[in-house]
Amino acid sequence: MAEHEYCDICHQGTRPAAQQPMATGAAWAPSGHAMPGYLFHCSSATEQECFHRMLFGAPQREWGKIQLVGLDTLLFMFNVNTKTMHGVFRAAQPPAQNIVPGAWAPRGNFPSQVVVKAHEGFVRRIFPKGNFTTKCGPMSEAEVMQLKAMFMA
Repeated sequence: MAEHEYCDICHQGTRPAAQQPMATGAAWAPSGHAMPGYLFHCSSATEQECFHRMLFGAPQREWGKIQLVGLDTLLFMFNVNTKTMHGVFRAAQPPAQNIVPGAWAPRGNFPSQVVVKAHEGFVRRIFPKGNFTTKCGPMSEAEVMQLKAMFMA
């Protein structure tokens, strides 16, 4: 069973990450084509900025996958240093390139970005135990359900 902890860092889940308007021409992944989930990574050095902006990012090479984040895609954040998992999130707008140019600089370059909001109005930080995925990237339906259950327990 996962241990849960109230998350002061990201509890403000409804604050928009970027105060910029949605990019014109941006479109959600077509219904039925969106991936079930996506696991983002952060470090202790980038975590606070992710939650302050409510913005998750990935390297340019991930853009083809990030584009498949849709309205129903569940999003999670794994801190690779502390081994804590944050969730559950959804995209607040379609993914785009450089929503916040220079975000996370100089610690990294993550132009494939998604503005996020809390799923069902709350966010938790858990210290997961057992067998679960920590691989950054798209998640299967089974992986999403397993992580979601940890957060809902």
